[in-house]
Amino acid sequence: MLVVIGNATAAPGRCDELVAAARVVAAATRGDDGCLAYTFAADVEDPDRILGVEVWRDAVTAPASVRQNRIDSPQIVRANSSRPISRP
Repeated sequence: MLVVIGNATAAPGRCDELVAAARVVAAATRGDDGCLAYTFAADVEDPDRILGVEVWRDAVTAPASVRQNRIDSPQIVRANSSRPISRP
């Protein structure tokens, strides 16, 4: 199992657009082979930031999605990073 936690911070005044884009990303990614869970949550300290959590069956099925940045609009996203945090 591979767990990936990432974040994205909306450009000022564009958080609603970021959340809408995140919904599309989550729906698309949940259909990927090996995806066990994919969700976004609000950051309690920064109202413009959302956190993403991906759970993959294994490292073989995860890399294609982990390398993709499906929210590809620099006008909406101010910063984006993802990193694996757990590899049993």
